[in-house]
Amino acid sequence: MRTLYRISLIGIIISFLIGCESIPFREDNKEEETKLLIDMLLSDMPLPERSSIQTDQTVILGSGGGWAGRIVVHAPHTQSQALLFFRDNAVSAGWELLSSTVSDSMILVYRKGDRYSTVEIFDRAGFASGTSFTITVVPNLTNQEFTEQ
Repeated sequence: MRTLYRISLIGIIISFLIGCESIPFREDNKEEETKLLIDMLLSDMPLPERSSIQTDQTVILGSGGGWAGRIVVHAPHTQSQALLFFRDNAVSAGWELLSSTVSDSMILVYRKGDRYSTVEIFDRAGFASGTSFTITVVPNLTNQEFTEQ
């Protein structure tokens, strides 16, 4: 009986391993698939072309027009180009520009419905060229709503 149990267990493990081998997973497609997923989740916040989302630093809650969280993006653009991109494209996506600050880093604050977004644009450090930007989106919570939760 014990031998039959061991043989059955080994058979199940071998079947599982053979089944796992047939699952198509390619490491070179992982970044592309992640980008497609994040593009779908961030459908209401435009991102510049040729930008790359840093998935290890990105946190997204929700999807579509109701997402909240933070994404970190690297782009081959200058700070000025990134600033112009967000100025033109975020507004056309329905975000209202509330304030902007221009210094070593550029900070743009937007509102859309009951959410606020902060876009911080800064030069990439080290040998990397281009810019990095962090987009943070949060729901509008009043003090009363925040204390009730």
